[in-house]
Amino acid sequence: MKQLKGYENLVGDNQILADERLEIVLDLFKTQINFIDGFEDFHKEMITRYDTCISTAMNKKLLKDVDDKLGLYKLFKNKVYSVEDVQGKSKPDPAIFIYSAKQLEIRPENCIVIEDAPHGIAAAKAAGMYCIAITTTYPSSKLQQADQIVKSYDEIIIP
Repeated sequence: MKQLKGYENLVGDNQILADERLEIVLDLFKTQINFIDGFEDFHKEMITRYDTCISTAMNKKLLKDVDDKLGLYKLFKNKVYSVEDVQGKSKPDPAIFIYSAKQLEIRPENCIVIEDAPHGIAAAKAAGMYCIAITTTYPSSKLQQADQIVKSYDEIIIP
């Protein structure tokens, strides 16, 4: 946080600040997290044609809170993988995507990743996967490494 523009003057112990940030994020996740518009219809169509999973950089505590609100494990038939499954190797390291492909028994080059962040796109591409960027978090100018960039789920074209 101290290295981000606008936060460089934060005062305090780094661990205490990190813990406070985590508490704020946890509270937001518990109360304000929802599916991106169009996701649920998109997912219903995809699960009839493809194996799907979640590969997230979230830690298990955040993931549990999100699951409590959205029911991700049920929605993805328990195929929800976290960086904790790959010894904490977080994106842009491709480990989580490679691990997920192995769990699904699919070769990485046959996988499609939908990502909303530059590190996730870099990880997907490093894993040899096709990547679709969705501009819900970052503008398209920051997502140029993706194979396809869309504004919403209804714009996605599966190659």
